[in-house]
Amino acid sequence: MACARSIHFVYKESRESSVYENYGKILKYFWWFVLVIVIGLFLYSRQDDLISGKLLIFDSIVFIIWIGICLAPILSRNGSIRNQA
Repeated sequence: MACARSIHFVYKESRESSVYENYGKILKYFWWFVLVIVIGLFLYSRQDDLISGKLLIFDSIVFIIWIGICLAPILSRNGSIRNQA
């Protein structure tokens, strides 16, 4: 009887931790999506200045960060693309 209780407790604990892990993944991808959209909108609002050649060093840094954020899910160690292979 005690063995059955301990198995149930371990199962319940592992199930709860997997729920928190799923929320963490959802939060991570939501935050990634928000960052890509917000930085993309910033760069889009600066589009006229960027095309006309009125480029600031800050614009270059933001663009490099935006490219890195866009590529992060593809190049990450725990990314979904690598885990499928």
